This record gives sequence, C-alpha cells and structure tokens, in this order.
Amino acid sequence: MKTLQILRICAAGILLLANLALAETVQFKGQVVDEPCNLSMATVNQIVDLGKVPAVTLNRNGPITPVPFEITLENCTIVARYTENIFRIQLSDDPINEWNQVITTGGTNAAIRIQNSTHDDVILGDTIAEYPIVPGSRTFHFFAVVEKEHDKISVIPGEFTAMLWIDIFYL
Repeated sequence: MKTLQILRICAAGILLLANLALAETVQFKGQVVDEPCNLSMATVNQIVDLGKVPAVTLNRNGPITPVPFEITLENCTIVARYTENIFRIQLSDDPINEWNQVITTGGTNAAIRIQNSTHDDVILGDTIAEYPIVPGSRTFHFFAVVEKEHDKISVIPGEFTAMLWIDIFYL
C-alpha cells in the first residue's frame, strides 16, 4: 500500500513538471564602436574550406588550385576625427614563418600562402594597401593556396587548420 502511494505521488509530480513551462533566456550581444566601417558578419569567423589536397602533389611542389575568400567592410561612413579618411588592411598570423606561410595545426606539414585578387603573394604582417573610406560597402578578394611548409621534408596526410588575423587601421 505504501509503495502504491509513493508511486501515485511520483506520477503526480511528473505530470505537474511536464505541464510547467520552462523559462529559457535569449542573450543579446553587441558593441558600440567609433570606427568608420564594420567587418561584415560573413567575414567574421568565416571558414574557408580548402578541400582535400593530395599529399603527393604537395610533396612534389605541384600546382594546387587557389581557393577564393573575401573580406567585406560594410556600413562605411566618413568620420571627422580621422583626418585622412583612409584605411589600411593587414593580414597576419602568429607565427608566420620566414617563407611568408600561414602555419597550420594538425601535424601535416601543410602551410597556406595568401594571395591578393591578382594572385600576387600577400606579405603577412605588412599593410596590403591604403584605401579611401567611401560610404557603403567594399569587398576585397583573396586566395588561399595550400602548399608544403617550406622547411619540412614531406607533407603527412591528415586534417589541418589555420587562423588568419584581419587588422584594419584607420588614418
């Protein structure tokens, strides 16, 4: 009898909990800034899929198809406190090897070379160019090329990742 009463109490408790509305929250996050342009949400934390790259091709220093990616600045406005109203874009990685390659993680000995829209190598850590600030949006086109890390004997099959920092300086 006692067991039956306990089961009834437990069942009633479960039914009561099932009918209660669960309160969850939604967080909103933002930042007020004093910058002439914003990086678009498509640019921030983007993932560039470099696909499957044959180790034999990398080991022979063979040609690899460059993979395009973009950096878009949006909502640009002229801001009076910037006397020249120009900006500079700089791409960097930590560490950058002496052969200007983005070092990857994962132990594959693969590296990434960044090229501009005309397929010239971007010197990591240096200013790419200066651009005037114009109202609206502006998209910059780049390419990522997978290659063997220069001082390694061979590329080893496996997954790899790398990170590239985008720095924008306003003048």
